[in-house]
Amino acid sequence: MEETAQLVPPRKLRSLATNWSRSYSIIDAKGNKMADILVALAHIFNVLLNLATIVIIASVAISWFNVDPRNRFVSIIHAVSEPMYRPFRILTRRIPGPFDFAPFLALLVIVFLQNRIPYYLMKLAASMN
Repeated sequence: MEETAQLVPPRKLRSLATNWSRSYSIIDAKGNKMADILVALAHIFNVLLNLATIVIIASVAISWFNVDPRNRFVSIIHAVSEPMYRPFRILTRRIPGPFDFAPFLALLVIVFLQNRIPYYLMKLAASMN
C-alpha cells in the first residue's frame, strides 16, 4: 500500500511558521533581548557545571577500579578532569596520606559557582525587566 505525501498549502505553512516563531521567540513580552540572553547564559552555565560534576564523579569512580588507561572513555575522562584538578593538586601536594583531595575541592568550587553565578545572572536579568 503506497502512502501519498500531502502538501501543505503555502498559506497554512506561513501561518504555522508565524505561530511557531511567536511561541518560541527569545524576546519576552516587553522585548528585552538582553534579559533573555542572560537567562540563557545562566542555564548554559548551569548545564556545563553539571557536566563537570559528572566528569569528576566518573573520574573518581574510575580511580577505584583497575581499568585500562588506553580505553577511549577513560582517556577522555582523564583528559577533561585532570586540568580541573591541577590547581587543587598544587594546593594539596603537601598533605600527607594516600587520599587525593583535588576532586573534593573541585566539587566544592563547582557547587559554589553553581549556586552563585546563575543566581546573579538571573537577578541581573530580572532587574532589566
